[in-house]
Amino acid sequence: MKKFLRYKKRVGAFALASMIAFGAMGVPTFAAQKLYDQVTTETITKGVTYEFNHRLTADGWQDIHVLKVNLTDPNIAVAPVESSKEYGLKDTVLNMISDAGAVAGVNADFFGLKGNYSASFGPVIKDGNIISVGTDKNLNGYEYGAFFINQNGNPFIHFLKVQADFYANTNSHLELASLNKITEMIYPIYFDRNAAATTADLDKRFPELVKFVVENDTITYISQKGETVTVPENGYLIILSGKHYDGVASYFCVGQHTELKLNASIDLNNIKTAIGGAGKILSQGQKVTGQGVVISGRQPRTALGITQDQSTLILMVVDGRSHSIGATHDEMADLLKEYGAYEAMHLDGGGSSTLVAKTIEDDKVEVKNKVSEGTQRRVMDAVGVFNNSSVGEVNHIKLIPSAEKVFTGNEVSFDVVGYDEYYHKIEMPSDEVSFAIDKGAGSFAGRTLTPTTAGEITVSATWRGASGSVSIESMEAAAITAQERISLSDAGQSATIKISGIDKDGFTAPISSGVTYQLSDETLGTLSGNVFTASKKGSGYVEATMGNAKCQIPISVGVKEEMVTSFEGQGGIIYNSFPKTGIAGSAVLSDKKSIDGKNSLELNYQFLESDAVQAAYVSFSKAIVVPGKPTALKLSVFGNGSGHMVRAKGTDAAGKDIILEFTKAIDWQDEWKELTAVIPAGTTYPIKIDNMYCASMGNTTSEKQTVYFDKLVGVYENAVEDVPAKTTQLTDVRQKQVKKADDGAYYINIIGRVSSGTVENKQLYEAQRKKAKAFAETEANLAIYAGKNDISPSTIADTIQWNGSYQYYNKPNVSIVQMTAANGGLRNTNAAQWLKFKNDILASSNPNVIFIMDRTPSDFNDAMETVLFRSVLQEIRKAGKTVFVISASDVGYWQNLKDGIRYINLPNLWTASGQVNSNFTKLKLRVNGSDITYEAVKMSESY
Repeated sequence: MKKFLRYKKRVGAFALASMIAFGAMGVPTFAAQKLYDQVTTETITKGVTYEFNHRLTADGWQDIHVLKVNLTDPNIAVAPVESSKEYGLKDTVLNMISDAGAVAGVNADFFGLKGNYSASFGPVIKDGNIISVGTDKNLNGYEYGAFFINQNGNPFIHFLKVQADFYANTNSHLELASLNKITEMIYPIYFDRNAAATTADLDKRFPELVKFVVENDTITYISQKGETVTVPENGYLIILSGKHYDGVASYFCVGQHTELKLNASIDLNNIKTAIGGAGKILSQGQKVTGQGVVISGRQPRTALGITQDQSTLILMVVDGRSHSIGATHDEMADLLKEYGAYEAMHLDGGGSSTLVAKTIEDDKVEVKNKVSEGTQRRVMDAVGVFNNSSVGEVNHIKLIPSAEKVFTGNEVSFDVVGYDEYYHKIEMPSDEVSFAIDKGAGSFAGRTLTPTTAGEITVSATWRGASGSVSIESMEAAAITAQERISLSDAGQSATIKISGIDKDGFTAPISSGVTYQLSDETLGTLSGNVFTASKKGSGYVEATMGNAKCQIPISVGVKEEMVTSFEGQGGIIYNSFPKTGIAGSAVLSDKKSIDGKNSLELNYQFLESDAVQAAYVSFSKAIVVPGKPTALKLSVFGNGSGHMVRAKGTDAAGKDIILEFTKAIDWQDEWKELTAVIPAGTTYPIKIDNMYCASMGNTTSEKQTVYFDKLVGVYENAVEDVPAKTTQLTDVRQKQVKKADDGAYYINIIGRVSSGTVENKQLYEAQRKKAKAFAETEANLAIYAGKNDISPSTIADTIQWNGSYQYYNKPNVSIVQMTAANGGLRNTNAAQWLKFKNDILASSNPNVIFIMDRTPSDFNDAMETVLFRSVLQEIRKAGKTVFVISASDVGYWQNLKDGIRYINLPNLWTASGQVNSNFTKLKLRVNGSDITYEAVKMSESY
């Protein structure tokens, strides 16, 4: 039916009405320096993996998501995926991939953002069939590249040029805008059953279309304007707007012989798969600039790469516009080369960037990245990865424990999953699976193990010759702890008491048995095992006991509500929006509606029809202060039925932003409704409310909306009586009296900050400095001044003085690492520290490590950097080293043994007011080979 020729002279040009969201712009040449990678890799199927790289760079975090696809496996296929609901309809990547039965995928081509319908810019070819192709790209140079796989299975990237012409009786000619790409229907297009079986959906969108029905190279029918026709199974349609047809009608009639000519820059007969994209990133392993459309700056990015041997496809998404900073063009080049790409190109990015996958841990396809607009953007197409293998026999078994750590005498259950070669899940009858304990001791009941001794326990499962194993850790409890409190709003309600155990090294795990419970006031409620049911309003506590370990859990039953504001006389009301421009609206104090008093806040707004996030705010020039420590806030809202969410943004006493969600959707209209938003855990009180707003994650209308806010109420718990301090504290086995002796051990003294600029009594200052110097340097081989000091060390002992920079010291059987986080974290202060400390420590054979820091990791401004630093400490611990993290700040001494790491803070010598700090403490350590012990001694108790 179609005659495919090589590209010839371009006769005319068709411009898509849809516009790309960003233009081709200059490309920065800088790239973020990698500091540390946290990488997890999951299997999707044989030959397909998903990797998440949580990377810390000198410029911030980059969340990198990568699919690696084996292109040589005959059971793995890569193909374009579009909406299954209606041709030309935008849909989310998750919906498209799920509906197509693919196991993974990323968003693909660029498209017009306006409206619910559009067309991808590049070619779409699936299983050798041309689904769609346009004729207006790459006419005068490189613009939009495309990924191709030819019939021999070879992948490549090419900037496709296409011309399509329709002839009738030789002399009658139409230059076609596209094959099956539907935008605004200004110019004629080719249309076949790869798009739809009829023109019904198209006719709903575009009135007065005229269709030429072509079968056997003959026009068999010309429709009336707007008439819906059936697409012939062995033919096609030429579709024109009524206006265009009026200008050419005299040249076409039924019975004319036709010819369709498709001239392309490559032989499309030899193409199995094609998916559109944008500019090239790599060519023959080298970074490319100036080849095609490239968006400038750091953006969320999606890209596609091919390895040099053409065996592997790399699909990459880098998150942006969140904690993840996105990537530049240069950074994408570096990343793709790092992952093995030799040829690479951009796909659509920004709010479109989406990666989905169904790993062997998942029950369905899930979004793996953090989409930049908070919700998935509806796009035109995606790169789909398919597992076309048939279900086979089980060849390996995976055991999934309910917990990786468990205390002796407590239960851990195992889910058992069978997989064939391509990781299809296969059901295995429970009574046919046999379990065995290969290491450790315990007893099995069905799929549940109860360990009887501490240590590593390895469990294996076998079914019809296939087997698998997993190891867990069994621990002995040295102390117990529970949730911070139990809060119930009324009598008759129940809550479960959750107890966790702590082992001798500070590792925790839930405890489900062996615990007894006692109420401080038995009239407050009843206990059934670990479930408390309130009998009346009031407060008290429950004491939990396990052996010699105890802990207490405060209980509050009942709440009280207090008015925060009813907005009467509220001043400083400001309207603003996101985006900052384009959303008309106003915010005023209004007497039109109220539920308390005479006034309420009136918010008027008009969102655009868009998939993007939009919000309209009532902001306060002076934030509303909420007194006390409420657990929730209530707000009365007069609904508009818009389906928009209602939220408030506040700030807590620590300066942290908090988002309060009152409702996900305003689904009521013309009446008041009281809504509740829970205050997030970890909030520091008091809090302030900066604004209230309506938001949409995707809006389908542009109607004007009005909503009213009134009566902001705080919800407070009943006060809990003082709970006796009976909690059993964890005793550290390494905390012992340290006294220097001539025994071959190495003795270290560490003190905190000595200097101060606020002490007016100079004699006192000099006397205390001398005392601190003697305190630090007496009875030690090494004295460490962990904080700022103005002391000149003596020759009594070797000394290390804090200098605010990275330093590594190799001492007998102990590595000492000085690090600074003065600007709120390691990266913000001196990012190069991340490149050094782990390597320096692991290069040494020292079994002990002491970190000296000016800020404890839990006080880093970036919580993710705290988590990463602690994970690296675990890597060091697992290498067989005992780790201390010593900070020197503030005026209090504290110590915390957590997950095998000892965190200790040494206080300053002086208070902020220039007084001697009675808590000034020295840490004494004894290092004897791999054994290290410590003791904390106050200077006030030593002199």
